[in-house]
Amino acid sequence: MIHEGRNHVVRRMLDAVGYPVLALARTQVGPVRLGELKPGRSRALTKEEVGGLHRAAGM
Repeated sequence: MIHEGRNHVVRRMLDAVGYPVLALARTQVGPVRLGELKPGRSRALTKEEVGGLHRAAGM
């Protein structure tokens, strides 16, 4: 299972085994899960998400 990967790394890896990538969708950014958020939309972060971002940044 891949937990982290740059866009080009994922594309190259899958292409190497015969599965060219047409599109990739980011579903999570750090501790913030995007859930049902539509492309181009935004939402306010919860206090827990802000805290998680601070912890991830070592703050």
